[in-house]
Amino acid sequence: MALFSEDLINQLSDLEMNYKALARRLPEAGELLESVGRPAPKELLRDLANSAEEFEEIKREVLKLSEPIAGLPQTTELASIRDLRTFMETVSGVIEKQAAHRNNQQVACSALDRVLTITHVDGIEFVPLIQCQEKARDLRDSIAKTAWPRIHPDTDPLVRGQHVFSELVKFVSLHDTLDDEEWERLQDLVSHGLGKPLGLAASRGKLVMSTSAPPPTPVPVSVAQPATATEPEEETDPTEKMVEEEVPPASVENQSEGSHGEETSAPVEVTADPPSQMPLVTGAEAVTELDNSDVSGKPAPELDGQTDLIGETSTDQLPNAPALELSRSDTTAGTFEGALDDIRYMLVLDLIDGKGMAKILSNKIVAASNAAAGGDKKTAEGFLQAFINEVNAHTGKNITGAAPQLLLKDANNLLNQLR
Repeated sequence: MALFSEDLINQLSDLEMNYKALARRLPEAGELLESVGRPAPKELLRDLANSAEEFEEIKREVLKLSEPIAGLPQTTELASIRDLRTFMETVSGVIEKQAAHRNNQQVACSALDRVLTITHVDGIEFVPLIQCQEKARDLRDSIAKTAWPRIHPDTDPLVRGQHVFSELVKFVSLHDTLDDEEWERLQDLVSHGLGKPLGLAASRGKLVMSTSAPPPTPVPVSVAQPATATEPEEETDPTEKMVEEEVPPASVENQSEGSHGEETSAPVEVTADPPSQMPLVTGAEAVTELDNSDVSGKPAPELDGQTDLIGETSTDQLPNAPALELSRSDTTAGTFEGALDDIRYMLVLDLIDGKGMAKILSNKIVAASNAAAGGDKKTAEGFLQAFINEVNAHTGKNITGAAPQLLLKDANNLLNQLR
């Protein structure tokens, strides 16, 4: 009972002993009062009155000390020493919970402070990281301002290290020591929770923990807040929350220093319109046709309804091309559109050497998409296999870094959906 002084507790214990002593004197006085009509001794009456006054004084002191404590239940009439003791235990329990709440707030805020120490290895202002840190800073301030008895829903996941921001710090700080399974789990979680550009940068080791930490965040938890009735907050899964508030895409100019890596594609269904009356083209024929054009060194021929996905802009101009999107919604993951987005990513990050190679790869994806939309899954599979052959043939030459792994994963996901 840290709130109540030892002297106050001793006073209550002494009063309890006095009550017991008075209780032993009352039967005799009561018997004389009943048998012969002898009034109770004045000394006994005086002791009873003094003990009653002492009880009221202790009760007033307990209520005065407890008044500033938030979150206490409605105080019922405290008519006995037992009532007082129960109430004091309740107050002490609330104080302990407040202390735990304050400690958890400090731990959660410290975890978010670590996010603010992440920097880009090249010393650039990496926009996805800046946006992520703004979200972390806002969340930290929100947690710090959440007063008892309300508890911010993100506090507990941060304390347990199971929040998406905690996982980001783990991915960045332990990047080179993680086993393959944990590395892939963290890469997928960060990409889906905080945006693909940030996940790619972290996966390539482009993000590091800085040695200079931001100033600690004050946690304004006060026991002097009056208790108010509050509605329980709906618990929200932190990862889902971050997905819903995904970091908006940054411009190509600021993301050109970004990174790449694997991404777990969301399963989707490939829907097809009724088959057209076009002649059936086998997968082998499609592969042969496109591969022959590729070997010649000429751009792959555009198919019916196909647009030039790369455009006429030179590679040097790509970072300033406003039409080129460097980030896409998770809704395109595992789709033909998502595969095209990844080709654009790899081109801008110089992991695909030249527009010619990017256009060859894009043409195959579009051809497969057109075939699948027409209900010709076998032809679509042929174009995807041609895409895989192209990636394998140029891995380490015109397609470098993590680009081959990501592009092959896109193609295999699409093949699995077609089969």
